[in-house]
Amino acid sequence: MRKIFLIIIGIILSLVSIELTLRAGSFFYTSISEMRNRIGLKRAGVCRVLCIGESTTMGAYPRFLELSLNRKSRDVKFKVIDKGMRGTNTSIILNELPEYLKYYRPHFVVAMMGINDISYNLVCEKNNFIKEMKLYKLLRIIYLHLKKPVARETGKEPISGQQLHLDVNLDHPARPLDNVLEPILKNIRDGMDYVQIKNTLNELKVRYPHESGIYIELAELELAHNKEQDYLKEALRYAGGDKSIYREIILLYLRYGYVAEAENIIIKYLYGKCEGEEAYWVDLKLASIYSRTKRPQEALKLFKKAELMHPESTALLCTSADVMEALGMTKEAEENIHKALVLEPDNQLTIGKAALFYMNTGNEKLAKEYFNRYEMSRNELCKYITRANYNKVVALVKNANAKMICMEYPMRKLEPLISMLDNDKEILFIDNENTFKQAVKKEGYDAIFVDNFAQVFGHCTNRGNELIAENLSDRILEHFYRE
Repeated sequence: MRKIFLIIIGIILSLVSIELTLRAGSFFYTSISEMRNRIGLKRAGVCRVLCIGESTTMGAYPRFLELSLNRKSRDVKFKVIDKGMRGTNTSIILNELPEYLKYYRPHFVVAMMGINDISYNLVCEKNNFIKEMKLYKLLRIIYLHLKKPVARETGKEPISGQQLHLDVNLDHPARPLDNVLEPILKNIRDGMDYVQIKNTLNELKVRYPHESGIYIELAELELAHNKEQDYLKEALRYAGGDKSIYREIILLYLRYGYVAEAENIIIKYLYGKCEGEEAYWVDLKLASIYSRTKRPQEALKLFKKAELMHPESTALLCTSADVMEALGMTKEAEENIHKALVLEPDNQLTIGKAALFYMNTGNEKLAKEYFNRYEMSRNELCKYITRANYNKVVALVKNANAKMICMEYPMRKLEPLISMLDNDKEILFIDNENTFKQAVKKEGYDAIFVDNFAQVFGHCTNRGNELIAENLSDRILEHFYRE
């Protein structure tokens, strides 16, 4: 009995020793690999600005903000830390924030968040002690590596009949090795930074050298941080005729502004080679490219072709209305928008499109009416959860003795955000409504946004990100020098 007890104690001590060793190694590795974000953080006169949010933050306005702040600053060096995360929500951001505050010790924290809350079941899970252990994560990764990878998929996924956006289900294709990659990525991203994730993916690349899904993950990581597209070329090389891989590459090229490259892949590998919903997807993507590159006649031709397959798609009606408007077909564009409103009168997409249309055509009364309807149509549950999480974020930032900056998304009214945070006078609120409305009216929507995923706004182009950065830097510097 004593021998068994000693064996058990020995096993427990060994596991504890391994866990402590892994944690020490992780801490050491993280300290080295975070050098990119921490350059100059300990130098005298460096002001640190932490940016948190979703894909509208990640690899977007923060890089322009640092340039703008340092260009305008008289005597202080600014370091902007980009901690935006694609596809995240306020619950996840709230869980990650304490570590960011402890690690970076920011002077300012900028939050532009909440848009993804409606897409999630936002019941936050409590931390699971076992799953937080480094030993568990290591064993989990080893287990997943040993699993036999599945065969390639054909790329012909079913698509639902009704779409809220033009981004139909084919915009999220299954990748080769999904059942291996996804769990591994979920585990390695939990507590790992850019360099660690990249190193782990490179290890997977050695194990699976011809799997384009790994190159796509690497490409997305590199595009977000360094704007490099070499891995996408590798993914294309190993696509092996898999249309789902081509679609994934096209979406990434479009997401990061490489429109010509996306068009070339569509023409070379997909156009005229697909049927049914795949052909519909190709027509829509090519039409959107033609629209973005000022070829409205060609875009309209493809949109009309797509309408034959989905004549009651509100998203399609609204998007083709954009092209009609560009061609001076104002009456036809308005008819399309009215059709969409009749089909789905409470749809945020159709309401937002009506607001933009009337703003662009100078009907200020109707534009104001539809912008107000858009604001009122925000999901109540989403607002409740966003409110709770936002207030917790503010409390954490205050406790860390940092200045909280709450920024509203482009085109949206600031008042609901101020109200949600009880008009807290200690918060610096940033308004992006009028600046962007004027820019859209003057320069055109496509000059400012690359898509319209949020109905009245989307992911920003470089020009849009510069607008955010200039506006934000002015307010930060004003506060900094006043204080």
